[in-house]
Amino acid sequence: MERGDSMNRLRAVVIAMVIGGGAGLASGQTVSLAAAPNPATFGQTVTMTATVSNYTGPGTVIFCDGSSCPSPANEIGRVDLPVSGSTRTAKLTKSNFSAGTHNLRAYCCGSEGST
Repeated sequence: MERGDSMNRLRAVVIAMVIGGGAGLASGQTVSLAAAPNPATFGQTVTMTATVSNYTGPGTVIFCDGSSCPSPANEIGRVDLPVSGSTRTAKLTKSNFSAGTHNLRAYCCGSEGST
């Protein structure tokens, strides 16, 4: 099959979530997730961008591919949030996705002891 065949396509189902388990996360804070390009071809670099709004504490975004996040089995990367601004972004780039549909998720967790 050629590279552009439908069998070599991958499609991301993008889901974002904010979990209030860590200190610093509260009502009104949101996480959105985008993946580009979507769809992509096998081997193509995909950039996942998580945008965290109304959040001022230190934290990390955990990117997952699967139905549960965070989960060590589904985790594909972690990115620390920038230290300033109430709307911040975390980007992760990957090129080793298998062909097929991927359930990409972003989980934002606050650092212990944050305010």
